[in-house]
Amino acid sequence: MSWDNNIYDTPEKHGLKVVAELEFSDLSYQFDTRVVWRHAETGILYTARDAGCSCPSPFEDYNKLSDLEQLASLDTLRDEYKADGHSEGGWGHNVPQEEWARFSRAVRDALRKEGRI
Repeated sequence: MSWDNNIYDTPEKHGLKVVAELEFSDLSYQFDTRVVWRHAETGILYTARDAGCSCPSPFEDYNKLSDLEQLASLDTLRDEYKADGHSEGGWGHNVPQEEWARFSRAVRDALRKEGRI
C-alpha cells in the first residue's frame, strides 16, 4: 500500500479534484465515506465509497482511476442514501438532511457543468 498514490489522499496526482464528500458514520473509530471527484482534463465525474474501522486509511486500495466508478447521474447516490435508512425529509442513519442537501447540490452542480443535466 502506498499513501503517496492513494486517490483520497492525493487526488491531484490522478488529475482529480474533490467535488463533494459525504460521511455516513458519526463514530470516531470508523469511516463510511462517499466521495465524488472531477477529472480536470476530461471533466468526467468519478465516485467511490469506502468504509472501515480506524485501522485502514480511507480508500487505501484506490490507486488509479479504474478503481473508481464513473458517475452519470445523482440517482444512484440518492438511492444509496435512501437505502441506508435515510429520507430526504428528515434525519437519516447518521447524515443530517443538511449534509445530504450540501452534498447533492455540489454533485448536481458538477453534473450540470458537465452537461449531464
